[in-house]
Order: sequence, then structure tokens, then C-alpha cells
Amino acid sequence: GAALTAASRAFDGGPRSPVLWVSVAALPLLVGLFMLVLWARYLARERNRRRTFSRARLELARVVLELDLLDAHVDIAGAELDRGARGRARHVAKDVKEKLEKDRAAIRDKSLKLAHEEQVLARELLDARARVHERGAPEKPLDLATFAKRTAALRRRADALVAASSLRVGHAGG
Repeated sequence: GAALTAASRAFDGGPRSPVLWVSVAALPLLVGLFMLVLWARYLARERNRRRTFSRARLELARVVLELDLLDAHVDIAGAELDRGARGRARHVAKDVKEKLEKDRAAIRDKSLKLAHEEQVLARELLDARARVHERGAPEKPLDLATFAKRTAALRRRADALVAASSLRVGHAGG
């Protein structure tokens, strides 16, 4: 008896309120929910990076595939300028032809440089085991947004050169 009475008076039985148990159960639930939100944000950011890289890669591939077409446009424009220019206009035609060829060479060089950068970014973003040609590869880490901007600018420049050479052919022929 006496021990049982002393024990029942010393031990109050613990809290029976559901508020304590709900809060104890809600704490790990909130931590898990927070981790889920962080993971979802990471996945969205990674998906956006891959989408941006894929878009820039497609633009670069388009420019590289159209280099032969660009060469043909510039060569045709040069031939038409040579054929159509007489007297003083020949000097202007020569300057225009040199400018077109200079732009074509710049686009070729820039596309090669961006192709090296694309290999490095592919290794960083997609596959760490992907091979990269060491010669011509950039030294410092690359920024994806800068790569995408430079690729879009190269595509616009190539399109502008095709349009300019077509325009020059039209002016030389007419």
C-alpha cells in the first residue's frame, strides 16, 4: 500500500492533451515538407538550366549546319558584286565583299569557340564523364546564361549575314 500511494502521488501520468502529441508529430512533418519544397525548387532550377542549355545547343547546331549555306550566300554575293560593279563602284563592291567575308570568318571562328564551350558545359550539366577536346577548351568555368546569350547573338549575326548577302545580290543584279 504505502509504496503504491507514494508512487501514484509522485507520478502524475504525463500529459494527455492532444495538442502536445500533434505538435510533436507535426514537427517532423514540417521538416519533411520543407525538404520537399527545397527539392522541388532544385529540380525546377535544374530543369530550367537543362532547357536553357538545350535551346542554346540547338541554336549553335543550327548555325554550324548552316555554315555551308552561309558560305554559298557570301560567295554568290561576292560573284554578283564582281560581275555587276563597273568603274568606281568596283571599289565599293570590293569593300562590301571584304566585309561579308570578314563577317563570315568571324562567324566561323565564333561558332568553333562556342562549340568548345558547349562541350565543357555538356560535361558540367549532363555527363561528368563526357570527353572534351582540351585544345580550345576554355580555362575558366562557364556561365550558362552567357553561353546562351552568345549563342543567340551568333545565330542573329549569321541570319543577318545571310540577309545582307542576299540583299547585296539583289542590288548588284538590279
